[in-house]
Order: sequence, then structure tokens, then C-alpha cells
Amino acid sequence: GFDRYPDGTLKVTTGNSCTEGNYVMYDSPMDYYKNAEPRLRAYVIFPGDVFKGKEIEIYAGVYTGAAPVKPLLSDYSYGAATTKYNHLSAYKEKPKTLYLSPKPEDQQEIVTLPDGSTMKAAGQNGPFYEDGGSAMTGLLARKWLNPDPAFVPREGNSAQPFI
Repeated sequence: GFDRYPDGTLKVTTGNSCTEGNYVMYDSPMDYYKNAEPRLRAYVIFPGDVFKGKEIEIYAGVYTGAAPVKPLLSDYSYGAATTKYNHLSAYKEKPKTLYLSPKPEDQQEIVTLPDGSTMKAAGQNGPFYEDGGSAMTGLLARKWLNPDPAFVPREGNSAQPFI
């Protein structure tokens, strides 16, 4: 399973809670899920998975500040959800160290990396902070999706009688 804090929540920092220590760094988004229960893969598309022949790119943003990275928020509880990443000084001030994307396509922020290459701040698949329907967890539902690349879903047009 996943590493957890003493209170049972998923571990994302080196501290004893998500507001302590430094963020745990990974070489690949899939590294976080290496110990996930295999049944989870039947239900969830992870960042870095391949679906319909394309790699799924899901980044909450790109941070270009110094490492190690301290937690960006002081309260990650549901009650504090009004504090958004696009309100942080790392996003609003110059020099900017936090890059986010409000919407897909032409509203993506493009980040130039130290090696000169570029990437989209939210990846190809989001989340996009102005899109109320985006998956802020970084996970997408897999169950009941047709993995055939030739399949084009249309609303109200299904051969499946129920879910």
C-alpha cells in the first residue's frame, strides 16, 4: 500500500503531516503508485499511464524554486479549500516559481526547464484550476471506459444498458 502519516492520510512529505517537512520527490509520477494495490489499477488511470495509446500527463503545476520544497499551503483541510495555489505568492510574484494552467489548449502556461526544453504546466490532461470538473487528485476514473483508440464517445450514445 501507500506510505501514510500517523493519522492515516497519504504521505506526501518527509514530516509527520502534509504541512511538515519537505515534499517527497520522485523521478516519475508513477513512482508514487509503485506500492498501490493492484485492484486500484482496474479503477484508476494514474499520471503517466498509457490510455488509448497516449501517455496521460497530469501535473498540478510545475514548481521551479529551490529544492527541497516545503509545503506550499499551511492547511490542506477541506475547510481551507478556499486558499488556492493560484493565490500564492510563488504564482503571483516575480520571479515566478509556480506555474499553473487555468484551462486546456491555448491557456496552458508553458514552462522552460533548466535544460532548455519546455512543458505544459498542467500536462496535456490537467487539472486546470478554472475547470470545476477537473480531477484535482491527479487520478482519472478507468472503470467502464473503452480503451479502444478508435472508439469516440458521444453523449447519450451507448451500447451499454447500465453501469
